[in-house]
Amino acid sequence: MLIVFSIFLISLIFYLASLLVFMSTLNNLNQIRTVPNIDTLIDFDLDNNSFDEIVSSILISLNRCVEGNDKILDEKNSKGHLGLRLMRYGVGFIAIFIIYVGLIVI
Repeated sequence: MLIVFSIFLISLIFYLASLLVFMSTLNNLNQIRTVPNIDTLIDFDLDNNSFDEIVSSILISLNRCVEGNDKILDEKNSKGHLGLRLMRYGVGFIAIFIIYVGLIVI
């Protein structure tokens, strides 16, 4: 009976770990940036800056924004893969648990 409980407990631990990993991917949703940033546009004085300077500044910030968002999304992707792997282990242990209990009952 200890083996049955241990298998069930291990599967619950894998499920809990996968849930925590999936929840940790939601923590940095507010870090994703957008361009053009309104604060950046407000800082420009249209009388002193030419249109080309404003556009080039926005393009530079767009490049930085894309690179930063790419890093954030890569981190979320790797955490998602880890969460799926942990969930598969949990499903595997639950399958073993069901088979083992089924053999005991029959």
